Amino acid sequence: MERKRTVIYLVVGILVLCSGVVGLIVKMAAGTRGPVGDGSALTPQAGSCRHALDMGATTPEARGFPPTFGGRYAMCTKAHEIETFFVGRVSASLSAADAEKEIDGTCRVEADKFLGGPRGTGRVATTSYMEENADHLAKRWFSCEVAEVGNAAGTTLVTRTGSLRGALAGPGPVVLGCANSAAHDFVFLPDCAAPHTAEFVGLYTLADDANPADDEARDRSVGAGCQKAVTDFLGWDQRTFESSDLIDVTFWGPGAAEVRDGNRVFQCFVTTVEDRKLTGSLKGLGAGKVPVAG
Repeated sequence: MERKRTVIYLVVGILVLCSGVVGLIVKMAAGTRGPVGDGSALTPQAGSCRHALDMGATTPEARGFPPTFGGRYAMCTKAHEIETFFVGRVSASLSAADAEKEIDGTCRVEADKFLGGPRGTGRVATTSYMEENADHLAKRWFSCEVAEVGNAAGTTLVTRTGSLRGALAGPGPVVLGCANSAAHDFVFLPDCAAPHTAEFVGLYTLADDANPADDEARDRSVGAGCQKAVTDFLGWDQRTFESSDLIDVTFWGPGAAEVRDGNRVFQCFVTTVEDRKLTGSLKGLGAGKVPVAG
């Protein structure tokens, strides 16, 4: 039996002007540390919300999270895109590189607490900012930020009128479901009723002893883990999956540098072959017919 093909997408970097798959932005739900803010005009406050950019911005930086901490503040019950969920201070004993790693880890932990569940299970993106202008590293603040997003690459921030606190504690509109494949991206859908090419099935965590620099080994491990997540989600065995000419598996997550810094969680999706459209959820499909249009 021929081994099943696995399509792979990786998000590797910070904002548009930094590294990323064909320039794609920031941290999807698997978020990483973002751009640096100068802190000269604004100091972040946990529990506050703001707009991503001033109205009328048309530059590439206007996509997704802004490159520096800023934006117009708004009440979290009014229209906004970004919410600050944690603010801290950099540890005095750390080097700049270790400070960034500490910030990454802190924001990942605090994001799951704030959202009420693993951030990778939601249509959310996270980032962080660190103050530049303090005269000593230990005097600098850092902030952890979250936004609802319309796509996996995080380039589309959704305007909301409520906090994301507890949004992933149970079923709800922000929980990740179905999507359509785009160029190195997924465009999220509000539900699985509309035609779609992908459905989120769960998370896979790469083992702590995995070597992030070994791309092939990492991809094999994540691919196998996500394939198991897909078969469990569908209620299929391995043979059924391998014999299907309709269903495939895709994963999305951190690149080597982020894995090395501790971000090891990948999102697993069941996808269609040749972008054929599904007309319903595949959860618990079992012996049923794959709901493919046409």
